[in-house]
Amino acid sequence: MKKIIAIIMTVAMLLSIAGCQDEGTNLNESETENTISQNVIYVDLDATGNNDGSSWSDAYNSLQDALVTAESGNEIWVAEGIYYPTEDNDTSVSFTLVDDVPIYGGFSGTETSIDDRNWDENVTVLSGDIGVKGDSSDNSVKVVVAANALIDGFTISDGSFTDSMMSGPPSSESSTASMDGNGEGGEMPPMNGNSEGGEMPPMDGNSEGGSMPPMDVASEDSMSESDSDSSTAGHLTPDAVTEGDASSSSNGNGIIIWEVAPTIKNCTITNNEGGKGAGVYIMGTGDLEEIPTFINTTISNNIAGGRGGGVSIDMMSQAIFIDCIFDGNECSTGKGGAIYNDFGGTPLIENCLFINNTAPSGAAIANDGVSNPIISNTTFYNNTASEAGAALYQGSGPYNDPIVVDSIIWSNYCEQDKISVYDWNECNTKIDYSIVENGFEGVGVLDTDPMFVDADNMNFELEDDSPAKTAASDGGEIGFNANLIDNRTQDDYDEIITYLSSIEATEQPTQMDLTNPIDTGDATNIGTVVYVDVDAVGNEDGSSFQNAFTSLQDAIDYANAAYQLNNISVDVWVAEGTYYTGEDRTDSIILRSGVNVYGGFDGTETSVDQRDYESNETILSGEIGDTTLDTDNSYHVLIGADESIIDGFTVTGGYADGIDGNVYDNKGGGLLNYLAGNRVRPDEEPTLGFDTVVNNCLFENNYAEEGGASYTYHGGNPVFDNCTFTLNTAQYGGAVLDRAGTNAIYTDCEFADNYSIYKGGALFTDYGAMSALTDCTFSSNESGTLGGAIYVIDRASQAVPNETDFYLIDESWESLTDIFSAVYAENCSFVDNVAGTNGGAIYV
Repeated sequence: MKKIIAIIMTVAMLLSIAGCQDEGTNLNESETENTISQNVIYVDLDATGNNDGSSWSDAYNSLQDALVTAESGNEIWVAEGIYYPTEDNDTSVSFTLVDDVPIYGGFSGTETSIDDRNWDENVTVLSGDIGVKGDSSDNSVKVVVAANALIDGFTISDGSFTDSMMSGPPSSESSTASMDGNGEGGEMPPMNGNSEGGEMPPMDGNSEGGSMPPMDVASEDSMSESDSDSSTAGHLTPDAVTEGDASSSSNGNGIIIWEVAPTIKNCTITNNEGGKGAGVYIMGTGDLEEIPTFINTTISNNIAGGRGGGVSIDMMSQAIFIDCIFDGNECSTGKGGAIYNDFGGTPLIENCLFINNTAPSGAAIANDGVSNPIISNTTFYNNTASEAGAALYQGSGPYNDPIVVDSIIWSNYCEQDKISVYDWNECNTKIDYSIVENGFEGVGVLDTDPMFVDADNMNFELEDDSPAKTAASDGGEIGFNANLIDNRTQDDYDEIITYLSSIEATEQPTQMDLTNPIDTGDATNIGTVVYVDVDAVGNEDGSSFQNAFTSLQDAIDYANAAYQLNNISVDVWVAEGTYYTGEDRTDSIILRSGVNVYGGFDGTETSVDQRDYESNETILSGEIGDTTLDTDNSYHVLIGADESIIDGFTVTGGYADGIDGNVYDNKGGGLLNYLAGNRVRPDEEPTLGFDTVVNNCLFENNYAEEGGASYTYHGGNPVFDNCTFTLNTAQYGGAVLDRAGTNAIYTDCEFADNYSIYKGGALFTDYGAMSALTDCTFSSNESGTLGGAIYVIDRASQAVPNETDFYLIDESWESLTDIFSAVYAENCSFVDNVAGTNGGAIYV
């Protein structure tokens, strides 16, 4: 059942907007008093009068002087020019704004009404370039420290935090913690699920009763490796993220928003650089009755060495962006060229344009740690990612489920991976009534040129016969529309917020039900061996080959019930033949604890040693429908289990494309080796991954978007011995994908002729997983981009409870449960593997 997202209470928003109007921080400047008031403080750096702020002629020359004297109820008018936080070289000094004191820029110095100003012509700059002009190494760390007030009509630029400042202001003890904003091991602050009293309702809109699913406290590291503290193995705790305050943090080099809710209107935030949220950093706004709001603001050419070139939103914070442009922002080593959301960072985005932004992942927007932005009537154009997801990248965490409606994702670029949208593990982007280049599963989604008039010159009007003219849910126009910006009223803003809050959330996946339907009381006659033969004609009680079960699943279920009854493992002997998963695509053969399943019998053996699994081929097949089609096959042939052995089978015909299935039904065509649909924090126990033992098996002709033959997640410890993986296909990991603390062991295995559309022709090892290979061969595997045989990516180290000791890791590792992705290969051969771009054999 779909639930209604209630990110912002309409009543609370109306109250907050009314409060802003009373305090001069309204969203609509036309409602501001248009006559000269005694409450106005004037600033003009060229004024020659008394320098007391009482009039334009006697204006303060320094904005800092105006801020020092300002009190609640005042407003500050600032004439054109460039204003610096300080006249000396103290990089820790910023413009620290005052609650309930709106500041307006864009005046020529003669106006008697706010409506008379022209901020486009009278450019009013708040600049951090306090030292040698043009040299960012001595700039202010932050230009503006925000307050609960309106900022209207300014250019905010040249804030900078560089490695050379690590020992200077602000204090060096806070700089490492404040640059990161990601962590593991600490307790997550409680989510506010109370919608009463003006508090924020739950951010995801997915849980029953207003409760929030567990947050991921083990999000990925936002610093470059050179800045990482080795004692944390690439992570910081939430306590470290929230340590300090706006003045001590080195984030938000243009403007930092820390536990306040300003409105930023008619501004340009540009040419700032730093570690995280170089343009804007938003922290600690989740419990506020009001929300930071950006109206008609351009965020451009900001560069983050960590994450969030333009904006970074952290720790259950929210923000609203209406009629904004994100242009040319860059995240040089991490995620989120324009916007990076983490720890439940969840913005509302309406009628915005993302253009020319760059990052390794998520050139426009990247989401980690249960971050679920809502995006409407927005255009993503010419954003470039080097690794994945030029428009939207959903990374680590239990899930990230952005919602996109009435939008255009077109002409973005990524050489190595999916261009438009990348979803990690069970992240589940929802897109409806939009144009998406290369398509996307959703209602009313088109893959056709939107026909902009001249996008390369910032004209995103639509040609008369553009399909985007009628592609919206209401039959109207979709995407960014610049013509709307100058005509908004306060009622329009209220309607936008109410609409975004009403959008239906992505439906949560159904957790895989692996319950055994057989009661232990029905298994009293089951011995230590259960027989299966698809051609048996006897009593079908599993007592012998003559009376064998014809259903393999029935045999496994009864064997497991007997194991639960007697605590003695049960072997299932399976005669040659083909055994199908069921009748529906969601059907699989489910392995169970305490049950060891052996194939390769001819029906006369009296011991496992007598079987010949090569001659007596025993096939487990997902080919349940039309044999000329793969797209009607079962998603997964096998579901793994702890304390279970599968030995002597051919596993074939799984087709995990996820069409009409759950989000996990695009993984593990041959073997899905974790409890899927339980989207818990990575460090939460028990682990979801299974310790399945797979011996003497052939995996061939299986397909999945991830892990064509096998997919293991979240601390699973599978063991593969003498197995062959051939002719399997996937987008990632043609044969196998190991992810998130998985410790998989492969011995005497062959990987041949597997193919991945993107990365890891045979094997993809991801996010704190270790794949150990001994005496294995990789031949003629191919990837479309990286790692013809093997692709390895850290993203970050990942704390996952895991009972193994990762025995191949030496004493130099800080924590044996907090590892970086690794592949260990001993006595292995790599022959004739091909990668489309880099790493013909291995790409790390």
